[in-house]
Amino acid sequence: MKKDQVRIGNLYTAKVSGGLATVKITEERWLGDEHKGWKGVNVETGRAVTIKSAQRLRAAVGGKAANPSPDVGPRGEATPEVVAVAVSPKPPKAGATKTPAKAKAPTPPRPTSPPRPPSPRRHPKPPSPPHPRPRRRPADR
Repeated sequence: MKKDQVRIGNLYTAKVSGGLATVKITEERWLGDEHKGWKGVNVETGRAVTIKSAQRLRAAVGGKAANPSPDVGPRGEATPEVVAVAVSPKPPKAGATKTPAKAKAPTPPRPTSPPRPPSPRRHPKPPSPPHPRPRRRPADR
């Protein structure tokens, strides 16, 4: 679903916590001039849900638009017919064309240093004393 198709007050099937649930969109989330998603309520559980992307929303429940709400301006009056829809409130940056990524050359392996010799001990470990009782071998029968 596209973000310009989402209407406040409508019911949608949304992917919530890895499963599908019916969600009622209650309001939009904005951070300054940037659209950050929608707030909604899971109809089945009554818990608050934050939808960050329209990709999480599936079809509207009950057909294309369950309870179609008119486009309403900031003061509550109906807005005139939309001639063009802006994709983003901010214009693109100058020269922001994407170029294909270049393939990187593989990096050579790092040289390894020879292993260090063991450090000499200040107090060498004394040899262990012989076992007090020698082991017995089983007798051949």
